[in-house]
Amino acid sequence: MILGLLLVGQGLLAQGVYIPHGFKGPLFFDISGRVLPGKEGARVYRIFREVVAGDKKKDKVEIDETGRIAAFKTPNLYFYFEDHFITGEIKTQGYVWVTAVHQESGLGLFSWKMHLKGECRWYHFNGKLSMVGVYEGEDWYGEQKEFDQNGSPIRVTHGKPWAEYNYSFERDVLKKKDFHYDESLEKSTLPAPQQRNAKADQNLIDAKPIDFVALMNEAPRFEVKNYRPFLGLYQGETINGTLKKKASANLEIVEFIEKKGSFIAEFYAFEGFEVQAKLTGSVNDNVLFARGDWMIGGEKMGYITLAIFLQKEEGKIEGFYSLRSFDVEAKAQSCSFQLIRESK
Repeated sequence: MILGLLLVGQGLLAQGVYIPHGFKGPLFFDISGRVLPGKEGARVYRIFREVVAGDKKKDKVEIDETGRIAAFKTPNLYFYFEDHFITGEIKTQGYVWVTAVHQESGLGLFSWKMHLKGECRWYHFNGKLSMVGVYEGEDWYGEQKEFDQNGSPIRVTHGKPWAEYNYSFERDVLKKKDFHYDESLEKSTLPAPQQRNAKADQNLIDAKPIDFVALMNEAPRFEVKNYRPFLGLYQGETINGTLKKKASANLEIVEFIEKKGSFIAEFYAFEGFEVQAKLTGSVNDNVLFARGDWMIGGEKMGYITLAIFLQKEEGKIEGFYSLRSFDVEAKAQSCSFQLIRESK
């Protein structure tokens, strides 16, 4: 059952949803954690597996048009969940507990922020473990361990004592008993996360290396007296010459601050390779230079440096940018784009 499709009906006050055994999802979220009716615009998706036994007719919940739980008959619902980046890489996995208390506080199955219960793990975009711990809501028990993008430990934070934690999973059901958890990373109460489907990459192209110096020398220069006509959302295609991939791209020039000779822009690329960035930079006639954080699914991956060339032909821009990862051994990625402003 794809619950994302059930969220479309904006005119409905509530919809009945059965959670059958083997339920998978997915639910889609944007970069800010807002639930979406489908994949379009999503940066993260979530899948579930029910871990409580019982008659599926009793496992009824109602969700409103915002995706929040309106009511459910089963007092306590337990689920194993996984969050993935929209490109398929694992982001988070763990267990979630849903009760009437969580419903009233705005937490639940369809919330970006859920009530964690049991072992949970977070991952860097490259698949390396980012953090692991055992949780009861926002509290953790024992050691919360953090790791860098190479998998090396960087921090251990001590939470509440194990003696206060009285739940464990037994035969896929959460039961109250003495909780024993092996904190070694080799042993886990979590199943192996779902793997990304290996499909032929439809976005591979025969791309030549990008010569930034030549582009700078060849680009036409002209004085711009009024930048306001260049504001707006531009859409088109970007090419990653390093990965030899293409992707859909949006770039919005949000604001020009002419007195300071600066501007603000937001850039997104997806379905090929992922880039999300909010940039600030300087204005030099028709050339805009900017730098910002390179983000994927809300996680900082590195830095983006971007140059935009405003064209005399209104509504068109061209440019190039580089993506430099925090991983010092990773090669910087060189990209270019040609975009057309969305008609107003």
